[in-house]
Amino acid sequence: MALDSQGYLYVANQDANKVTVYSPDWDDGNTEPVKTLSGALTQLSRPDAVALDTNDNLYVVNQLGNSVRLFNAGWASGNIAPDKSLVGGSTLL
Repeated sequence: MALDSQGYLYVANQDANKVTVYSPDWDDGNTEPVKTLSGALTQLSRPDAVALDTNDNLYVVNQLGNSVRLFNAGWASGNIAPDKSLVGGSTLL
């Protein structure tokens, strides 16, 4: 999980291959996300960690495929490709 500069909560969901984002004022209980990142273009593969830098760029660590995907701040909800990837044997991931 991670919080952005506005207090939005980012959560990795391994089983569904997605990242969901919740409003800072989320309700107790069954609350829908305000944004979702999922689909083949995202290249998410059992995401198990998320992090945000000081500019609110989103970094997602994939358990399968040993990779990190970067989504620039302000990414649109849905099935979008990462802006950058860190993957391959030379990375030693």
